Amino acid sequence: MILSFLLTISTNILLDKVFFVCRLNLLWFYISKVANVFYYLFLKLFFMKKVLFLTVCMFIISVGAYAQQRGGTPEENAKRQTEWMTTALKLNAQQVKQVEAINLSTAKDRAALMEKAGGDFSSVRDDMTKLTTKTEEQLSKVLTKDQMDEYKKQMAERRGNRGAR
Repeated sequence: MILSFLLTISTNILLDKVFFVCRLNLLWFYISKVANVFYYLFLKLFFMKKVLFLTVCMFIISVGAYAQQRGGTPEENAKRQTEWMTTALKLNAQQVKQVEAINLSTAKDRAALMEKAGGDFSSVRDDMTKLTTKTEEQLSKVLTKDQMDEYKKQMAERRGNRGAR
């Protein structure tokens, strides 16, 4: 009787240990699966962050390259300004020729002032203001009153946008 009792107890203890080990193995299995999921998610996020970072860098570089295209020779700047004025102010053919000559003269003077400044643009600020005033006086002789009002309005908007950059 005692022997059978001891045998029953030892068997129960043995079975408990076996089940405990099985439960530990099962628990370890689930923990490893969850760990693998987190590991792969981490890798995915890590690489996605790299890809996102590289994409943002490429975007910034392309925007910088686009912004640098705005410069150019005085002739290119005058042509671009004339094209803008032609569409924005609805210039006729005679006005286009006259405005083109004014813009070319202004662009050449502006380029000379920029070269003279050599990086210190505050030194030529007054000269640039005088050049702008001179240009507006010349344009007022060519443009109608409505066109001149529209020109001043558009230029004020452009100057306002420049300050927001």
